[in-house]
Amino acid sequence: MKKRIEFKNKYIFHVHSYRCGHAQMIEDEAYVKKAIDLKAQQLIFTDHVPFYDDKLEYRMKYEELEGYLKTLTNLKNKYKDIIEINIGFEVEYLPYYHDYIEDLSNRDEIEILICGQHFFEDEKGRISSDIEDEEKRKIESEQCMRNMCQAIETGLFQVIAHPDRCFKKEKRWNNNLEKYSKELIALADKHGTILEKNLQSMLRKGYYWEEFWDLVPETVNILIGSDAHFVDDMHVIDYE
Repeated sequence: MKKRIEFKNKYIFHVHSYRCGHAQMIEDEAYVKKAIDLKAQQLIFTDHVPFYDDKLEYRMKYEELEGYLKTLTNLKNKYKDIIEINIGFEVEYLPYYHDYIEDLSNRDEIEILICGQHFFEDEKGRISSDIEDEEKRKIESEQCMRNMCQAIETGLFQVIAHPDRCFKKEKRWNNNLEKYSKELIALADKHGTILEKNLQSMLRKGYYWEEFWDLVPETVNILIGSDAHFVDDMHVIDYE
């Protein structure tokens, strides 16, 4: 693991910004002020990463990357005596972009990368956005799990966000889902990678699977993520 942040007792984890195009159109500072009102000790921003070719939807444009980092760095310094702000990205691990993702992880401003697998790259090198819907539905669970396992093995990601969300198109739990899950969980255990229970997934049918979490042993660290796209989505997780 190349980078690790330490989580404080009262944290707000997994927060987005207006740049992703499907979040509240407010300035980043509004999240900081709300976090302070909530008595959080730590606020972790992880907006959807832009890729240099702007191929994928639901994320900031590549040209917005530097502004995101500059704005959050300024806020980090402005509020350093009140709250710790950590700057990161939520990233789909797609092997085609490995070098780019690794370059991001090496930047001083970027303190954490979390893997949130909304898209996948199959064994033929195809991105899911380029695959017909019917074929995509049949292979999505396996391919997303495969990419998340690859993400863990790179050592670039401290957290796997909502790992069970990749089963959202499945109608019921089955032996294949259990097999994929056990492989991912075993790798997380081996590498010390954190798994995120996602509060927004819990609100949507098929996005949260208790069957997955029942397989996770106590040796694997679990975090609770707000996945906040609106100020009011933020929740302080208190481990005191």
